[in-house]
Order: sequence, then structure tokens, then C-alpha cells
Amino acid sequence: MSAVPEPIQGTAFFPGGLGLWIEPNSQDKEFDFPTGGCMVVGQDFNTVAAYERGRQKGSETGTSRTWQVLEKLLRGFDLQPERCFYTNAYLGLRTEGPETGRFPGSRDKGFVNRCASFFRRQLDVARPRLILMLGMEPLRMLGPRVFGIQAPRTLMACDNIFRKLRLEHGDATLVVLTHPSLYYANVWRRRYLHFGGAEAEGAMVRDAISVAGLRLLE
Repeated sequence: MSAVPEPIQGTAFFPGGLGLWIEPNSQDKEFDFPTGGCMVVGQDFNTVAAYERGRQKGSETGTSRTWQVLEKLLRGFDLQPERCFYTNAYLGLRTEGPETGRFPGSRDKGFVNRCASFFRRQLDVARPRLILMLGMEPLRMLGPRVFGIQAPRTLMACDNIFRKLRLEHGDATLVVLTHPSLYYANVWRRRYLHFGGAEAEGAMVRDAISVAGLRLLE
């Protein structure tokens, strides 16, 4: 694992970036930190090489398959990307190996607990009412340590939303999405109520938004 040298100044997940949606050529503007809204949680930021691509471009959005799909999903859910905070369960960068799969640091119990503790601090600051997790890995790590829930064994078995989880800042509703990097290959597996595939995930998020009481895209 490697530390992040400096944050990417444009749109990028924390800790590689600021965790904010920042439009091109607007880095010098002041931004209101999105509190009380939606938090999007991935497993980890990616590799050193992926970080360098984003740093040189000034944004993750043009270099990441995850962002290409995620933006479409958020807007399809009537969620404003600029009102979301984007973060990861694990800190640091992968120094080698594949960009996908379980984060190497997940085998270090002390490191995992420190990441979970820092994630609690992020919850205190962002105070989200809706949490969207990208794939099962964030839930496997944070579920038992932060939210008091056990992750289902598979994404297919994750067929419901986690309603009004009691957190320090108040209640939050949690939904696990198919990871955007493999969205179209895997979303067909999802089931919710009488819906299947992408319709199932859309129904999950709509119900979660209603439970959370969020204002939608205007």
C-alpha cells in the first residue's frame, strides 16, 4: 500500500481526491461541503498508476470507468452529483496488482480497524441520510464495524435496503449497488420486490430516497 501524496483537485473519490464533484475549470471556486445528503462509498481508491492518471488530468472522471457509469446512475436516480460526498472504505493506494478485487490491506486487522474508525469520523462530518455502497466489499468491511449489520454472502442475496440505521448523527438508509466498473455485466443478477436487474436497483434507490427524505434533482 502507498499513501496519497496530494489530493486530485477535480472530481475524485476521497482519499485520492477531495471527495467532491467539481466541474472542469472551477477548481478555484468555493464549494459548500455536501452535508445531510448522499454519501457514495467504494472499496478503495485504486492503484498508484490510476491515481497518477487522475492527478495529471486533474480529475478522475475522464480516466475511470467507474465514474462514467456512476454519473449516469446518479442522474438516473434523480440525485445531484454535486450534492454527494464520494469516499472509500479503505485508505491508501494499491502499489501493484489488479485494480479490482479485495483490497490488499484488508488482511491487516489493525489497518482495517483504523480505516473503520476514520470512516466514522467522515460520517460525523458528512451526516448522510442516504448511503450508496458500490459493490459488496465496502459493506463486508464497514457493515459489522460501523453499521452493526452483517453483509449477505453475495450481491444477489443483497435483495433489500437497510432502512434507518442508527448512527451518531441520526438515521441513514443504505443501499448496495452493483459496482459501476462491472455494472452492465452484473446488474442483471439483482432482485428487489417484483423487479429485476437495473429496474430492481432503481426501485431500491427510489425507496431509500423516500425513506431518507431527500430532495431530488430539480
